[in-house]
Formats: sequence, structure tokens, C-alpha cells
Amino acid sequence: MKESQIDKVRNFIRENPTADNDAISIATGVQKSNVKVYISRDLKEGRLEQYQINNDDGTDEQIRFLDYGDFMTDKEVMRDAKDYKKTVYRKMAQMIYEAAERGDNVENLVMASREIRNTLERISK
Repeated sequence: MKESQIDKVRNFIRENPTADNDAISIATGVQKSNVKVYISRDLKEGRLEQYQINNDDGTDEQIRFLDYGDFMTDKEVMRDAKDYKKTVYRKMAQMIYEAAERGDNVENLVMASREIRNTLERISK
């Protein structure tokens, strides 16, 4: 999956929270006007917080600090969803295996596992 322009900007800001729009544009290859729009939109929608911090050089100059906090990019959400599905699949397989070892009827577990798998597949599309 190709990284979108907005994800490039978001990822760069996470690593460089004090970067100005020029630096973000140069580093990501995204036009400065688009960088400004992405930051503005994320601020407005509450995904991004902006702070002004004092420069350490003794001047009154302030530096912008951008913080995405717990906001996740689409790529991160998809990665977490895939990890969650893998965990659920392993647990289902373990439950079925343990039930079979005990000699239990596993038919209901297998049917429930299929339904869970189908639900997870629909959700993650």
C-alpha cells in the first residue's frame, strides 16, 4: 500500500514536531500549500494539537510544537486490525485443539469460529 501524502506529512511531524511547513514540504515532497491544508484540517478535527514553546536561545521567539498524541494513521489502524485478527485466529485454533484433546464435540466451536472469522473479514475490508 502506497503511503498517502497526508500520511507522509503526519509521520514526518511525529518524528519532527517542531518542523515548520517549509521543512515538512521539503522532507516529504508534498507541496507547502497542501502541508498547510493537512495541518489545518487535522487541527480543526482534533487529531492534532499545536503548542507554542519558548526557544532555548534566550530570545522571546516561540517555536510551534505539533503533537498527534494517540491519533493513528490509516496504515497503523490496518496493521493493528491485522494483528488483532491473527491473535483471534490463534486463540480460536487453540480452543478447538484443546476441546478436541479433551474429547469434546468441537462442531459448535468450529461453526462459531467460522462466524467470527467471517465477521472479522467483513470488518477489516
